[in-house]
Amino acid sequence: MTSVHDCIINFYPESEPKPQTTCGDEIVLHAITAAGNDRYEKSVPFVKLDSLEIPAGFYSTMCTPRPAYLPEGWRQCVNPEGALYYLNEKDALRVVTDVPLTNGDLCDKVDLCIQRIQAEIQTLGLHLTSDCEVYVHTDGSTNSCSYYLIDHDSRTEFWLKDYNSTSLGLPAVASAEHMRYALQEHYWMHVEYFPHRPMNRAREELVDILRQARSDQLTSDNSTFVVDADQCAKYIQLLDVNAGCSTTYMTWITARMWQGVARHRFQNYYGEDNARLSRDQKRLEPVPAQTSRIMDLYSLLMFGMPRNLKLQLETLFVDSTVYTMHWQRFSHAMRHDWRDTSLLSTGLLVADACFLAFSGSSAQKYTGLVSTMLSLASLSSSMTLLQRYSDAQEPSAAIVAEHLAELNHHALGFAPLAALYSLPRALACWAITLLTAHILLRAVDIAEFPAWASIVVIVAIVMLICAAFRRAVPVLGGQRGDDQAVLV
Repeated sequence: MTSVHDCIINFYPESEPKPQTTCGDEIVLHAITAAGNDRYEKSVPFVKLDSLEIPAGFYSTMCTPRPAYLPEGWRQCVNPEGALYYLNEKDALRVVTDVPLTNGDLCDKVDLCIQRIQAEIQTLGLHLTSDCEVYVHTDGSTNSCSYYLIDHDSRTEFWLKDYNSTSLGLPAVASAEHMRYALQEHYWMHVEYFPHRPMNRAREELVDILRQARSDQLTSDNSTFVVDADQCAKYIQLLDVNAGCSTTYMTWITARMWQGVARHRFQNYYGEDNARLSRDQKRLEPVPAQTSRIMDLYSLLMFGMPRNLKLQLETLFVDSTVYTMHWQRFSHAMRHDWRDTSLLSTGLLVADACFLAFSGSSAQKYTGLVSTMLSLASLSSSMTLLQRYSDAQEPSAAIVAEHLAELNHHALGFAPLAALYSLPRALACWAITLLTAHILLRAVDIAEFPAWASIVVIVAIVMLICAAFRRAVPVLGGQRGDDQAVLV
């Protein structure tokens, strides 16, 4: 049986004096980014549940559990997701940490880390403004301290020394201005993790950005924004509140959405001379796909279907970037096509079985058997693909991008994948063609046409069917294809 802390009636004790600590010169500073915060992956002890003796008036205004001791200047905060963090805004250097300061040893270590950072700032002669904030973290097992600084005024992340972007895990960039948006995404990540500061001005700016993005999505099919018009409207509804609303929850919401905006600007070279204005514009030099006679033959035998799908996949995966909404639209169309093909193949199997029962000549039997086998292959391949992509609507853009990157052949590009996606319908088309030949052969036998005339007619009809299938495959153009809207 466990018991609660002593009860306090409308009284909180003064903070106990913090013991003097030694100098933090032995602390080694280790630069990280906000993306290096392991809050979602770190291992923590399992919770042990037990019963509790509840005193009279527990947690009422007259009886509050004694708060845990914190050093002077520190206060405990709770992220809307539930994580604890600690904030010190009373000292000249504003500090935030997610190290549990209720642990005395860790608290002393954090204090040494702060002393080391302050000494470094003095040595460099830096003058940090009140809008600057430092994040520190230590596990107490070593003399190293992880840190980064953020500037709320310029919305960026920075450090006290020069570092190569690769050593910090930052992506390759086209220019210094381009790096700005990678750092801005990390800034908003920090604000989401530690949302203690009101963000009214940033929220108002975000609403304007989302309104413009919604207009772009409504009037163009090639908008570069990451969410569709309906989702933009939902975001605006969440953000468009009373200007006086400045809670930690509102700050968290604003920061989470701003991360997407900063990432979108980074991926599309916002503010650069080569900014991507349409999602199908390539900005990175592509690796030229090699031509393959085998793939050309496959495309020919599949009535040109892989060529169209290859263009669609290349449009979906421009510069290794994929948009969830466009992938969902593509995957929905593919699954709908495979489902229809499976039904068509089932119908063809029934028809093949009926006509095979009345087959006479060897030619009729062979065409009927091949049509049956092609129908079975079409049915099995379509069902396999339907099972493989049964959850294609659910994955995030990152999962889809990883999936497409794995299937993008280093030499042939998306040609093999396009052939695979086209296989069920192509097999069904060949099954229809051979079933037609089978029926024509049966009709020729009944009508007793001359052999040479029968062969000419059958070959001509089969060629017309193949040509019709090939002509029925749409080919994507390279135009932007915006939907023009006229506002009256």
